[in-house]
Amino acid sequence: MHRNYDSNDLLAKAFLIFNAMYVGITGGYLMMLEGVTYSTPTYDLMAGLFSLQTYGLVLVIAGVLYLYAAVQEGRRKHVALIVGGVLSGIPFALYATASFEGSANSLLPLRYAINSGFSFIIAGVGGMAIWKRKH
Repeated sequence: MHRNYDSNDLLAKAFLIFNAMYVGITGGYLMMLEGVTYSTPTYDLMAGLFSLQTYGLVLVIAGVLYLYAAVQEGRRKHVALIVGGVLSGIPFALYATASFEGSANSLLPLRYAINSGFSFIIAGVGGMAIWKRKH
């Protein structure tokens, strides 16, 4: 066992890996089904800002950064958390906003709003860790 092993660290890494898979799968979905998804009001609104491939690519990159942060230590981990959190938080916030505008059911938009919040919390955790290291 690692000398500084902590069960909270294991849970945090498991959460990052789970989040990486969720973000990556969502990004892959947006990249692969662009022609089909334009038939919904949510994706029509989203496509008004960026193409769905752009949203998908950003989310896949964020997922890779989460995986990187799960296996990395130190400053690189915290920078990956900040960048990955912001890169996944913004598209999920836009996704939630578009879903609120174009959906009669509020479950889907709330799910993406919560996911956006988690992403920004992850970015905040990375930022706080860098700030604490400097002080």
